[in-house]
Amino acid sequence: MSEDRRDLLIYSAAIALYIVIGLFTKRLLSWNLAFLYFVVVIEVIPRTVRRLLGRRSAP
Repeated sequence: MSEDRRDLLIYSAAIALYIVIGLFTKRLLSWNLAFLYFVVVIEVIPRTVRRLLGRRSAP
């Protein structure tokens, strides 16, 4: 899978999960928590998974 396609899937999943959180809690995350959520979902989790699977993370 190309890196662009993988990034698109990660971003799409992050936004979908954010919407699901909003639907279940009946409100969106606060400004600070929303920023932290997207940083963790888009940067930290994929990087950790790549590291655990032994793949080199992108520079």
